[in-house]
Amino acid sequence: MKYVVVGGGNIGTVLAAELKKLNVNDSVFIETSDSKKWGSSIDIYNENDEFLYNVNDICISQDIICDGDVYFFTLPKQVLKEKLNQHFQVITNKHAVFVFVPGTGGVEYLLPKDSAYTFVGLQRTPYIARIKEYGKKAYMLSKKDKIYFATLGNQNNFDLEKIIGISCEKVHNFLEVTLTPSNPILHTSRLYTLFSSNDIMHQYDTNIMFYSEWSDNSSKCLLACDRELQNIKKVLKNTDLSMVKSLLEHYGVSDVESATKKIRSIKAFKNIESPMIKTNNGKYIVDLNSRYFREDFEFGLVIIKSVLQICRLKTPSIDLILAWYQDIFNKKIIKNGTLIIQDYMIVPQNAGITSIEELERYYS
Repeated sequence: MKYVVVGGGNIGTVLAAELKKLNVNDSVFIETSDSKKWGSSIDIYNENDEFLYNVNDICISQDIICDGDVYFFTLPKQVLKEKLNQHFQVITNKHAVFVFVPGTGGVEYLLPKDSAYTFVGLQRTPYIARIKEYGKKAYMLSKKDKIYFATLGNQNNFDLEKIIGISCEKVHNFLEVTLTPSNPILHTSRLYTLFSSNDIMHQYDTNIMFYSEWSDNSSKCLLACDRELQNIKKVLKNTDLSMVKSLLEHYGVSDVESATKKIRSIKAFKNIESPMIKTNNGKYIVDLNSRYFREDFEFGLVIIKSVLQICRLKTPSIDLILAWYQDIFNKKIIKNGTLIIQDYMIVPQNAGITSIEELERYYS
């Protein structure tokens, strides 16, 4: 088997190492535009900076691998459409499997119809990962005991569990992946509560810890957004969304205060800072070019809003966050609680889905 990890970031690095560790006789490639910074080995460390293991014989390529068997896409969603189209044009294995890590962000609307490919979307990433030294070393801060996924296209007997060494369970439909209340709600609600009370160019004395300094205000906003999302279960009567678990259930908490305590206590999150840049005068400003901003709003929260809009659901908390974001970047995304659909958006409306009936038919 030939495994191809597309993207050499946090998740891509650890995923490639895990694939090689678990499938020693198979080929593992990493496609990355920074191929010159890579070697053929990867060292993996835990959250305590303790060495875990090393893998060798990782193949690095700046070009697309045309004959892969399984492609794992770990790229930011804002570049996924272009990269996917490039792969579809040159891949010679017409029965290849495409795994999206994660599968949120409306990836299903980018896929060709009636192909022999198999498409797999994960609800969440299998690991919490961070780069230690780009192209050489990475931290695996945590590894999930179980992951949930959905499939589209050719429903072959692809054994994801065997390949990645984690227990896997298939959910009922791809919408249960698309609507997972993960980073598109978690990151955006936190950013809003952290930075909306000041001018976006405000200078801070320290870089605020993103999770270990989590506030009740952030939990309140997060849970409000999640409640707005969960309301879709009352509308889509013919679509099983039971695996779109509420964040209260996901974290095993009951209210704002217990959610704050839980998020603050997650060991894998403890050293993760907010997306900020240190300036020449020693102060910190918000990093508007971070993946948190470039991906999680327009290619995350917007997709969730677009589905809820089709279902004619009110989303005041989500709307507030999107309105703040559009003001920062001087964009036209939302007006009076209505998403302004634009061609670049990866939303169901741009796939011809505009009614509840069409939405349920698409995911049936």
